Amino acid sequence: MKSNEKKSINYIRTPCFDCVRKHLAQAGVLLLEYRKSDPAQYPLHPWWAIGHLSEAEDELSTIEPELAKKIRIHRLLYQENKGYQIPIEILLNEVTKVASA
Repeated sequence: MKSNEKKSINYIRTPCFDCVRKHLAQAGVLLLEYRKSDPAQYPLHPWWAIGHLSEAEDELSTIEPELAKKIRIHRLLYQENKGYQIPIEILLNEVTKVASA
């Protein structure tokens, strides 16, 4: 493949906005539960949340790439600093606005 050619990605399923919202909401629940409890009680919650954020990015990558990039930026900021507050509600509202257009 030449360096200027794009590799085609075949998705098993069609990306959907409802799936994006589900992944964002699940990440939010996991992060909220982690913050409100003893972190030792739920040590894997941040990683599961990161996984859900990554899934949300992937779902949006072909239908709303700029919004996918925004979620990715927040995910990476959280990965660097577990104290970073991801604006889940704002992201959910943005996805809902785009889905309704």
